[in-house]
Amino acid sequence: MVVADLEKLGAQMSELLPLAKMARRLGVTANWLKGQADADFIPHLKAGNRYLFNSQAVIEVLAVAAAGETVKTDSSPEGGPDAGEQ
Repeated sequence: MVVADLEKLGAQMSELLPLAKMARRLGVTANWLKGQADADFIPHLKAGNRYLFNSQAVIEVLAVAAAGETVKTDSSPEGGPDAGEQ
């Protein structure tokens, strides 16, 4: 790979995408993605009222969460540790 190709790849990886474009890339609604960002589950930047996302960072977080969700679901007791408490 040539240095210019590496620089181009680095620029693409650090590109910030607006909410609607990131949602389309993921195949989810903008409302869902905004809710996940507001809950600080998805890494994002907020510029005024705009949400900006690094696609690589978002995909990595979702991949880890998907893997963790499978493990957590299989090993956690039904209802969780606080089930039945009021």
